[in-house]
Amino acid sequence: MSSVSIFYILLRIFLTLCLDQIHILEVIDLHSALYFRKCLCCNFTRCITSFFQNFIYCRNVFLKFCPSRTNRSQLFLNDVVQEFFDFTIKAFNLAEQYRTPVFVLADEVIGHMREKIVVEDDIEVISRKMPEDKDDFLPFKNSESVNPMPSFGAGFNIHVTGLTHDERGYPDTNSPETHQTLVKRLCNKVLKNKDKICSIQTENCEDADIVIVSYGAPVRSVITATKEARANGKKVGYIKIDTPWPFPDEQIKQLTKNANDVLVVEMNLGQMYYEVDRAVNATANTHLLGVIGGLLPTPEEILSKIEEIGGN
Repeated sequence: MSSVSIFYILLRIFLTLCLDQIHILEVIDLHSALYFRKCLCCNFTRCITSFFQNFIYCRNVFLKFCPSRTNRSQLFLNDVVQEFFDFTIKAFNLAEQYRTPVFVLADEVIGHMREKIVVEDDIEVISRKMPEDKDDFLPFKNSESVNPMPSFGAGFNIHVTGLTHDERGYPDTNSPETHQTLVKRLCNKVLKNKDKICSIQTENCEDADIVIVSYGAPVRSVITATKEARANGKKVGYIKIDTPWPFPDEQIKQLTKNANDVLVVEMNLGQMYYEVDRAVNATANTHLLGVIGGLLPTPEEILSKIEEIGGN
């Protein structure tokens, strides 16, 4: 058996053990497994990032379309190396808190960087809610709150499967009612907590005529361009998206409600643009500055686009 096959089998076992309901297994093929192995090896050797037990920040087509949309995972996007460390802590805490997968991802630019990080003495650690009764415990109970989750080896007899399953964890693939109950529970524990999960960073959006929305490495250029535009008398602010999923619709809508134009800056041809345009909901004109080929959009390109759009 090849090392690739062994890795793929171990990946399936790991995901099945870790995830509450593992729809992602249905869409991962051998090519994706190889991609995962490459990402894991590179990120572990370069900086502090990993593959998590639970949910939150996705990047580009893979993050948006690869996992089944019936399994609402959470994702983090970082623009500095410090955030690799900070988001890793947040990811583990959210994973324990909501019992669902969290991904911390970055683009190639951040992955190749070396920067100083600060490790605080007081780091928040959130522990999962543990069950107490072994006899009547239902690990996948249909509940409005997040179910308790025992640690492996704690003496709880739990059946784990990647199939549609009942409250005990046993497969029940022929029942539409079971599937609907299961998937809605998985989605709702994320969607009903969007206000607690969604994270953005902003500056000077209150009086801005133009609000720039970006994520990942391009944010570095956006910050510089925003400062230069302000210095030249233009009312420009920016929003940095930390969590592309769940998407911060309401925050973006509120922060852009007084703007005339919204400029989305990203290293592709519009992956995040359509999400932002949907959130803005025609209250402002939405524009795209998309750069491909592995190069960051420069502050000069962003300033040129601001001039093209206009604004005070």
